[in-house]
Amino acid sequence: MALSTLFVWFGYVLCIQIILPSAQCSRNCTNNDYKPYIRPCDIKTQTRSLVYYLASKCSGGVRPPAPKSGLPCNCPPGEGLPENITATQCMPCESGSYGSGGEIINNWKDWTKNGTVPPEGSGIITFCQAERQYVLPCRPWKVSADNYTINSGDNSLTRCMSSILLMTKKFVIDSSKVGFEYRVDSRNCRRPGYLGCDGLAFFVDNKEMLTYSGNEFNWVKATYNLTKGFHTLKWIYRKSCFSFGTYSYIDKAFIRSIELVGIKEPNVKCKKCPPGFYSNKKRATSCTPCSYYQYQDQEGEKRCQTCPANMYSMPGASECVPLLNCTDDDVIAAPGDVSSCTCNTTSNGLQCTTTVKPDYIKVHVANVGDPRLLCNPSGHPSPKRFQYQCKCQGGFEIVNGTGGKLQCKPCQTGFKSLGVKCEHCQAGHVALPGKHYSIWRSNTLPEGFTANCTGDCAVKGGWIPSGDVIRTARVVGDVRSYLQSPEFTFDSELAKIAFNCSITCNLTGVSPKASPGEHLAQIQDCNLVFQVWSNSTIVDELNCTRPRGRYVYRHETKRDGRVARHVYPLKKGRYSFRWVFIQQDETRMLSTAFEGKLYNISVLGVQNGTARNCTTCPAGYNSTRGNTDCTICPNGTSASPGADKCIPCKEGTYAAEKGSAECLPCGQNTKSLPDRDGCDTNNCMFKPADDVLYDLSKLSRPGGPMIEALFYRPSLPWQRRLSIWPFQRSIHFNLCTRNHDNSSCVSRDRATGIHTPRPVMSCRSSWYTRDIDLGSVIGYRAKKDIRSGLFVDLLNGDSCYDPGKKSSRYQTTLDLRCDIRAGVGNPAPENNRTSPLSGRCKYVFVWKSLYACPKCRYGDVTRITGECINGSRNVTYFRKLPCWRSGDDSELPLTNATEECETPTSTVIVKVTVKVKENETNAYQTLKEKNKVNMALIGVGVVIIVILVGVAAFFVYKHRALKYRFYGMLARDKPMSRLEEEDENNFIHDDELAEPYQETSSTVRT
Repeated sequence: MALSTLFVWFGYVLCIQIILPSAQCSRNCTNNDYKPYIRPCDIKTQTRSLVYYLASKCSGGVRPPAPKSGLPCNCPPGEGLPENITATQCMPCESGSYGSGGEIINNWKDWTKNGTVPPEGSGIITFCQAERQYVLPCRPWKVSADNYTINSGDNSLTRCMSSILLMTKKFVIDSSKVGFEYRVDSRNCRRPGYLGCDGLAFFVDNKEMLTYSGNEFNWVKATYNLTKGFHTLKWIYRKSCFSFGTYSYIDKAFIRSIELVGIKEPNVKCKKCPPGFYSNKKRATSCTPCSYYQYQDQEGEKRCQTCPANMYSMPGASECVPLLNCTDDDVIAAPGDVSSCTCNTTSNGLQCTTTVKPDYIKVHVANVGDPRLLCNPSGHPSPKRFQYQCKCQGGFEIVNGTGGKLQCKPCQTGFKSLGVKCEHCQAGHVALPGKHYSIWRSNTLPEGFTANCTGDCAVKGGWIPSGDVIRTARVVGDVRSYLQSPEFTFDSELAKIAFNCSITCNLTGVSPKASPGEHLAQIQDCNLVFQVWSNSTIVDELNCTRPRGRYVYRHETKRDGRVARHVYPLKKGRYSFRWVFIQQDETRMLSTAFEGKLYNISVLGVQNGTARNCTTCPAGYNSTRGNTDCTICPNGTSASPGADKCIPCKEGTYAAEKGSAECLPCGQNTKSLPDRDGCDTNNCMFKPADDVLYDLSKLSRPGGPMIEALFYRPSLPWQRRLSIWPFQRSIHFNLCTRNHDNSSCVSRDRATGIHTPRPVMSCRSSWYTRDIDLGSVIGYRAKKDIRSGLFVDLLNGDSCYDPGKKSSRYQTTLDLRCDIRAGVGNPAPENNRTSPLSGRCKYVFVWKSLYACPKCRYGDVTRITGECINGSRNVTYFRKLPCWRSGDDSELPLTNATEECETPTSTVIVKVTVKVKENETNAYQTLKEKNKVNMALIGVGVVIIVILVGVAAFFVYKHRALKYRFYGMLARDKPMSRLEEEDENNFIHDDELAEPYQETSSTVRT
């Protein structure tokens, strides 16, 4: 007693020192001031004890309750100790409470630093690791904005990463369990566990229990059995190195709750259900969240309450919030069946109308009763009835059916209809059969269409037919819904699908900003995606705001309700289509305006279809009156849009492909082929004058490698043009033929890796699927100096964008310059400071080559004979003009020849051959000059020459410096070895200078 009295006096002194009110210091303790505490499990006895501690400042009064012992260490799921712990045995939990048999982790509000750091003592660790150094940093697990879930972090812009959630727990019973609720919003996998598959995986002691399986938008509950002891639990969200983000998913995994059964937990009591949840049965292991339009603001309740009118709530809500005011988008004005229409004959023909009563969108909610509105109609004008002009779907007309009721009848082949009356199409236009969906009747989807919704869906399927449009239901939360079409068989060359769409992603309460798109949600959180399917595989995927074939600047900023027109061409085959609406709102406050809409879907070129419009045949096609499909024009013909026949190409023009919109011109000095499907090459020859002939066949390599253009002039061996770009451009040529190997100018099949040569004469390399055609037909032009070379034009390459011109194509001009020592040579710019690109669509190269010289003729060669010695003499030939000749040209004499002759006795005969033009033919005449000289004079001359040579030798020996200066001047541009070997009297054969496939010059590249 003395010790307790001392503590009381110590308390009074303490109160005085901190100057507390005397009433509080002197307050007596009551039973409410004592709180129970269950001590940890005793390993030896496998029991726990209960003690009470003073939780408030008081003294005296009621003494604390006596401790209790023998409490169980654990209770099975659905059981626990009573709230006041009146019993020492596990009892079934009553309605309004639950017993997890362990621990439930779902209170994510305790995470600190903006939800990125788990609470201290929780044993939870989260981190992220990147598998490659070149990717952007990744982010670990964090709490979502609504504190309702945790997610794997925002990693939409990176890849090659893993976001890891880790904890180690001790389980004390043999029948322990771990369970968690999860969902994944990532790219789909071919199959679970596939190499490179993204998604969420779960590991127990590094053993994989849940494999990576890709997208799983709905919440899924996974449970796994565990044994007694310590276990490491690990959740990994992975993105492979091949996972490039798209607008169809946000690259996150979500976990709503983690349930650990059989862990060493101090509290084994039954817990009351928190606000927003309820439990209406005994032995509950968890509580059920309240549904839409329901709430519960108390804990430990058996049921939820319904929200008042004009208010709503989301699942698990503890209170209701006011509905948004209705707008015109919330009004449904969908007509009923055409059988309810009445018709009158007017001056404009048969007019059929029906009365439509608009109404607000309603939603059916389980356990709520009557359908509830999705908006507050107060403040919005009440919808009024109106007269609606009855129409069938496109391609049908209204007729009287059985019993006098109206019905829709399909139009005959070759007719079209907007839904009222069938009409003919004129020539050049076709009634292209198709399926048309422009009217969406109330609570009905067209035949073959299905709708599906996952997540926080307000209506079944997630899509609402609304007359001229079908739209998604506006709801707060996370939604992924899609509208699926039936599979169609396309058998037309003009097959396509056309539709209009819009997507609204305005954030609630955020007004438009100066910068476009700042008031919109991120495109991963709100988007409408169009998908093309074939053989259960996605063939293509497009955003609503970015149609195929059109560039839309910052298209993500157009998600404010603007309507976009899509026309997607298709090849023959079987296809189906899907429109996917994605909505993500972790805050559950900003997505009240998110909505997608579809209008006027037309699937054209299908079997067993009808026509809604007369389709104009495109360029390259034709049609006569009454046709149901356009016919493609054959090679050698062309047709303008809306043509009723194909026009053959004129002489000098051609159309190489089917379906040509125009006939393209051939090059100069060439002709069209007989079928007008190409141009000849004039055998790769050009004759600008009667005595001048160019033969470019040595610059043509049928079936072989093409000749590569140089982008520098190699004046010195070490000079090269360096580039910092990883892709090095190159341009190749193959004159007069479009047949070459696959080492250049190819089309690439990325799926198979096969390279197919393109039929071109010139191309520019590209990193894309095919190289660019710079010219496919050839033309020749003469220069002013007709013997110095010629111009070669390669025309009609691929289409090229040139501002100010309606249509342009790539072309190349080659300035072929005669150079007898250049061999084959390579095309190159004029110099190292000249760009080969002239304008946007034309390339210009200079090509110095032996074969840019004219072919040699008889008059271009001079024949000189040597002195007759012992009955024979040498005959050599010299070019008088630059030219070349082939080795098999038998009409020209061979080189380095010898011929027999008569040895003269006293007469020296000099024989010279010159060219004489006589009767338009070349002939060789021998002019003989005979000089009878006295043999004595010859002897004197020889003696004088010998003396002069001796004097010169003596002079050179005395003045050696002059000798070296003389040789330096003589060999300024030639090595000495060349001086020793070169014989000016020998004629070198042209084919020895340069063979087309055996160039010795270091500047020739193929």
